[in-house]
Amino acid sequence: MATKKISELSTVPTVDGSETFPILKAGYNYKMTVSQVIGWIGNATASLAGLLSASDKSKLDSMATGATANATNAELRDRATHTGTQAASTITGLGTVATSGSYNDLSNRPIDASYVRLPTVAFQSATGATQGTAALVTKSVFHVSSADASNTGLILPASMSLGTKFSIFNGTGTGLSIYPPSGGQINYAGVNTPYALGAYTPLTIVLIDQANGVYQQI
Repeated sequence: MATKKISELSTVPTVDGSETFPILKAGYNYKMTVSQVIGWIGNATASLAGLLSASDKSKLDSMATGATANATNAELRDRATHTGTQAASTITGLGTVATSGSYNDLSNRPIDASYVRLPTVAFQSATGATQGTAALVTKSVFHVSSADASNTGLILPASMSLGTKFSIFNGTGTGLSIYPPSGGQINYAGVNTPYALGAYTPLTIVLIDQANGVYQQI
């Protein structure tokens, strides 16, 4: 039978992977099937070129045409342009308070605006003898159990809710100076003027002018 050129051969009607073709390796002639070629090339990976796997093809087919054509890469990365919500429980690195919502899980807890949830402070010391060095009143019921000639000051907090009330008890034999917040007043006795609280004496005081930080004794 006469030898034919490859261009003169008939086209194979179907291909099932069992077809062979000659190869040369290390000076010897071998044959290789189409299936072997496919297995040798393998599917593409992140680091190697290769064939498209059925699962990767399915992923591509599930993408809408022009899926990101309406947004730039910068916009896609910008969380401000995202919509929808995500449960806090699915996010790592959050503080406990993010999922508990509990005031007690806050770190460096701020003064509570209403002071309803804060317990009595026992054995609190007065500090300093000026408005700038006085101990901040941080609870709705404030018991002072330590004071001396150099440490007689307490200062009421600023930015409280109208009607916020404090009960302060001087449990020492030293008179105390109760200062209003900076720029405020007590009993309209003058801006930044302290109220003199005698030894072993209680004081109940309420915020009556939120804008000007004015507390009134009741």
